[in-house]
Amino acid sequence: MLEGELTIRLGVADRPVFVPAGTLVRVPPLVVHGFRNRSDAEVRYLNLHAPGKGFADFMRALRDGRTLSYDQHSPPADGGRPTTDAVIGGEEFVADRPGLQVALLADVEAIAASETSLDPGSPPVSRHLHRRHVESLYVLAGELAITIGDREFRAGAGSWAQVSPGVPHALALPGDQPVRLLELHTPSCGFGGFLRAGAPFDQEPAP
Repeated sequence: MLEGELTIRLGVADRPVFVPAGTLVRVPPLVVHGFRNRSDAEVRYLNLHAPGKGFADFMRALRDGRTLSYDQHSPPADGGRPTTDAVIGGEEFVADRPGLQVALLADVEAIAASETSLDPGSPPVSRHLHRRHVESLYVLAGELAITIGDREFRAGAGSWAQVSPGVPHALALPGDQPVRLLELHTPSCGFGGFLRAGAPFDQEPAP
């Protein structure tokens, strides 16, 4: 959740769960769910599907006024998977020291997600690549310098960057303002364990 208030609806009983801004909700396969705006104010949130299973094409079809089916189905007669398998919040702080805070938001096979806050002068994340998964970055506040291949991009708040497997990339703080970003690894490929091990922020998980 980026802004506003959302109500997640879980199970065939439509159990409402309030989700404030700054909260990540993880709903595993076969858990019946829905959502609605809790108030009249605007709501902004990221909707992540890992793996995608055609979700992006479904959204493009909505934009274009077309009908397209993807991996979304009516609730089964048995009610589906227990709603207790859904996770609301529950971040795990794996680094909390002056200039660096890292909260692990999700760590399952399909996706690992973390929120990182960096102060000006923080060391850069050195050039590296991932062989087996995609790394995605969403800048929540401040400005991030992202070098992908041989090109450098300046990513301000609201920017999304996606780095394919095998593409070298590096990160740095170019200005004098703090930066806060979401980092997503799909599939996770051990990223959560790497953070829990206390590895330096500029190292790469073992292949």
